[in-house]
Amino acid sequence: MTNYMNQYDNLSLFETTEEMDFALEIAKKHYANDLNKTQIAVLDFIAQHALKAVGVAYLKVSTIAEGVGKSLRTINYATKKLVDLGLVDKYETIRKKSGGSGANVYVIACRIADGIAERFADSEIIVKPTESKVDEPKSKKESLSQSLPKTLNKSLKDFEKNNNTKLVKDIEIEQEQLFADTPEVLRHAYALIDSSLGNKLTKRLVSAYKNSGLASDSAWKLQDRCKHDSTFARELGDRITQSIRNKKDGNEDEMCAYVYTTAFNMFNDYHTHEQISEIDVEKEFDWFNNPIAERFVNTRIESARHVSLNELEFGESAFNQDDLPW
Repeated sequence: MTNYMNQYDNLSLFETTEEMDFALEIAKKHYANDLNKTQIAVLDFIAQHALKAVGVAYLKVSTIAEGVGKSLRTINYATKKLVDLGLVDKYETIRKKSGGSGANVYVIACRIADGIAERFADSEIIVKPTESKVDEPKSKKESLSQSLPKTLNKSLKDFEKNNNTKLVKDIEIEQEQLFADTPEVLRHAYALIDSSLGNKLTKRLVSAYKNSGLASDSAWKLQDRCKHDSTFARELGDRITQSIRNKKDGNEDEMCAYVYTTAFNMFNDYHTHEQISEIDVEKEFDWFNNPIAERFVNTRIESARHVSLNELEFGESAFNQDDLPW
């Protein structure tokens, strides 16, 4: 594990933890009106786990959520805010063999202090107004700038090569959100997965609904049925939640196929039940326009004839009258 963590040194933008702490203090005070408590807590949590390679943390969203005590969705919003403000660079690692998402690499950005520190160098926000420490912030700012690698792109390529991962910079990718018309029961079911996978599952569910008999006999879309039929919505949510749990350790394609099959079978079961419920048992049975009844109508029925005992053949049997009780 130690050798693996050493690969993060190429992404580190700080020489010491003091430099990183200095930059974070500047940033948190500068963006005090833009950051809420949760976002600050997430930033601090990342910094606390960015000590081995100063300023670089390798964390799963679920780890941050557990440490901060917030939901996965809240953590995703918080990290996106930190990225938008330039406080953190976030990289998603993709496993080349399995194709699944790995943990994220969070880099405390050097530009936190670059520019901001210059504006606040003589301010009491940085240091107390004492002559002996007037120049101290400036020297720290200079050391921060000098710690930036000459070619960050080369560092990222080396990181990919050494860790068998492909880095995708989060700044260049907008955080995907669930479809606006996603039913509430599905939003709860998707709590354990990211929004992009949730949207893929929603597309599979809509496809399964359209291919089932349930959609052909109704003008309702899947979203409409979930909205107006609480029993249907609740059962769908329970089945999808269980399907996600059953396939959480597999790849996305397996999960999508499993969810499609589960939903398709459920929709067809509902369709069959609705067809049976629509049968009017009190309606007069049509013997002539019914394929099953035609078998009885066209069947030749012969009348019974009398048969005398003399016409019946009985086999011979040895009968001992001594066995009779009289």
